[in-house]
Amino acid sequence: MDGKQFDNNGNPVENNQDIQQDVQPEVYPTPAYGMAPPTGRRRIRWIPLALVLIVLGGMMYGTAWVTGSRGGSVYFQDGRLRVRAANRRGNNRTEITLPAGAANARNLTLDVRSTNITIVPTNGAMAMVVYGDIEHNVRYAGGTLYIETPPFHTRDIQFFGGDFNRREIRLYVPRNMDVQVIGITASTGNITIEGFNGRELNLNVTSGNIRLRDIQATQTHIRAVTGNITIDHLSANTLDTRSTSGNVRINDSDITNTDISLTTGNIHINGGTFTHLYTNSTSGNINVNASAYSGGTAQVDTRTGTVRLTLRGADTPLRGIRDNHNLQARTGNIRINGNRTNGNSNVSSADANFHVHARTTSGNIHVDYR
Repeated sequence: MDGKQFDNNGNPVENNQDIQQDVQPEVYPTPAYGMAPPTGRRRIRWIPLALVLIVLGGMMYGTAWVTGSRGGSVYFQDGRLRVRAANRRGNNRTEITLPAGAANARNLTLDVRSTNITIVPTNGAMAMVVYGDIEHNVRYAGGTLYIETPPFHTRDIQFFGGDFNRREIRLYVPRNMDVQVIGITASTGNITIEGFNGRELNLNVTSGNIRLRDIQATQTHIRAVTGNITIDHLSANTLDTRSTSGNVRINDSDITNTDISLTTGNIHINGGTFTHLYTNSTSGNINVNASAYSGGTAQVDTRTGTVRLTLRGADTPLRGIRDNHNLQARTGNIRINGNRTNGNSNVSSADANFHVHARTTSGNIHVDYR
């Protein structure tokens, strides 16, 4: 050619500067959602995700085909992917052979993870039943029966199936067995205990609900991070409960000293008797409807919530609560037997046989007594 230069449309141009102005970089339009990317490199990124979805779909189909309508589970064990069918109850049920001397245990100590625990009385022999795939260690030493699960076990890695929905250790304790102490530490799982008659009950739960029914224990200590606590028919000298998040409900229980502290949650005490009651909640309502022994104290504090106390004399009519109390409500009303007081009230009387202390930052206080 004669040295002339041409632009993209075939027209002659005078210099290189014109060429640089006419030549624009090729820009691909941004693909809409769901459209394939314009380059093969971007398509490759979708291949691993597609393969994972295909594998998971095949596992779901395989589980349904192998286990049928009975349900089951898919899990890793010993480096292998396994599929296990459940029995007709929808769970794997295994009766565990207890070690020699277990029937003479005076202490029960359980340290488990990701498992529900149920302890119930029986008229028969002591027995232990496991539902689901749970690796466990059971041993007896020095008057104590130990039931433990490893900190991490491969059967926890389950993808589908009925076994994951119900993993439970159920312990049947003879009514005439002299168990004095029950201690349970659980990371995740519900705890149910019925019919225990002993000296001490210690529960430490990270996440799960706690249910106690028909319990006689001199000392009862509960530590929970997340979960509701329900107690029916507890007879104890001391109930000490600490929880971060969850409601506490106590029904028809006779407790000399009750100490309940919550960060977030409501406290309900319905029926029963007490001598000294201490309850504290950062955020939640406190409702007490119970009988109190003379010479006792009810101290109820909440930062945000309503306090409602309905008290009756357990041994003698309560006297002088109107003249022996400390009631503080920064934002809210205070009423004693339906009568509204003028702001906070703090009075004392030597003739009174019971003292009430109630405080709330935001909420009302209602005190009724007989």
